[in-house]
Order: sequence, then C-alpha cells, then structure tokens
Amino acid sequence: MILHIQQTTANGTHLFRITEQNQLLYTADTPFFNPVTPVIGGPVSTLTLSDASGQVRFTSHAETVDNLKESLKPLSYLFTGSKKIACYTVSDYNGQQHGAFYVEFSELMKYKMVIEYRGKYISCFKRSMGKREVVSFYKDEVQVGQLTKPNCVVNQLDQYYLHFIDGYEEWTGILAFFVIYYDFLYHNSNGQYSKSSYQANITYTYDKNSSKYDKDFLRTQFGSAEEQRIDQWIRQVYADASQSSKADFKKFWLIFGIGWGVAIIITLLVLLIIFF
Repeated sequence: MILHIQQTTANGTHLFRITEQNQLLYTADTPFFNPVTPVIGGPVSTLTLSDASGQVRFTSHAETVDNLKESLKPLSYLFTGSKKIACYTVSDYNGQQHGAFYVEFSELMKYKMVIEYRGKYISCFKRSMGKREVVSFYKDEVQVGQLTKPNCVVNQLDQYYLHFIDGYEEWTGILAFFVIYYDFLYHNSNGQYSKSSYQANITYTYDKNSSKYDKDFLRTQFGSAEEQRIDQWIRQVYADASQSSKADFKKFWLIFGIGWGVAIIITLLVLLIIFF
C-alpha cells in the first residue's frame, strides 16, 4: 500500500486528498481554528474522512475533558507508568466507535502515538531526519509501515507518502485518517492565514525511540526504485519551494520599486505645481 496525502486548502478550512496510484480514495477536512489546542481539543475539533463519492467514512472527536485532565498532570506517567493525551475517538457514519488515536508517554523522553482499531493496536514513532520527517509504524516488534513528510512547506500545504506492507488493506481508511490526525496534531497552523509563505528546515531529533527508525525500510520492503523515487520527491519539493521563494522575493522588490517610483513621480508633480 502506497498512499499520497496532499493538503489542498489551508486558508479558512483544511482540506486533503488521499490517492493511491493517482486514483482518489478519500478526502478529509480538519478545523481551521481550534479554540483550545489540537492536543486537548475543543468544541470544533472534529476530523472527517470521506470516500471518493463524498460519503463520510469516519469522524473523530477529541475527548476534551480527559485530555484536559491529563494535560494538567504533565509528569504523571513517572508514577503511573503511562499517560495518554491528544485522545480522539474514531467512529463511522452511524456513530459506532471503531477505535481511537492518542499519544502515550511511558517515561521521560519516550512516547509513541497509537492507532487503536477494532481491538488491535499499531504503535507509531516520530522522528525528524534532516530534510524529512518520518513516522515508523510497528505491530508488536515488527515495522509494518512508514510515513514520510518533507521538512519543507509552501503556503502551509502539507503532503505525505504512506507506505505499508501487504496484509493491512482493511486498515487503509483508518491509516489514511491517522495521517489527517497526525497533521492536525503537529502541523495544523491553527488559525493562520497566509497568501504566500515558505518554510524549509533541516532538523534532527533524537530520543529513546530513535532506534525505531530504519533508514532502509523503504528499500527492503518496496525496492530501490521506490526508495529513490521518494528521495527525488523530497529534493523536488525543496527545489520547487526555493523557486517559489525566489519568485516571491522578486515580486516583492518589483512592487517595492514601483511604489517608490510612483511616490517620486507624485512628489515631483506636487513640486512643479507649487513652484511653477
């Protein structure tokens, strides 16, 4: 399974397209503005995943009260053994609950995201590796998938590739929805409007779960050609963003120059009128 998740709208609402081999599977939307935080959730923090025909497949709601209680006890996991925050239950269009997404802390500098689906669990470990951000998915002690995101964003529009090994086809919808939850949690740009923006970072993160990242996962599970395609995709995103940034910079100086030119002409005209 290889899914491409692309954010298509960032201002006023957050919309996403999820495709497989260029075929539309799902669309999704998340709140543009959350009056609390994505971690705690608020009255408008509902995430929605719809199929290609527009039929709602899943909705997710924040467990606001429980999240707030846990947020007020930041180090409780040191005494209780674990702590769950950012809990969002997942229900179908009939309101039947199928699982949940949450972040679980077990000790200092050690946490994981969890996908709970029909009584089964997948653990998810986030790490930033230079020009890319990755999430490694584990079923028990075996890595079964990887989410890849460029550490580069233009106009606040995020994009991801999700790779999952065979045998998880029935999880396709819930995995796609998890990416939407993940974006809402870590890359929501809560309530920020932007006509044109460019952000590029090269960052590395390390914690007690750093060993969960396998740099060879794509090559060993999907082949060298797919690994090279993702590498090229990362490079192209940075190149496109750089060109966009240069174009915006030139546009700024053009407008700036025209503005000053108009101001000088008006000043000269005023002086001519005054003195002649």
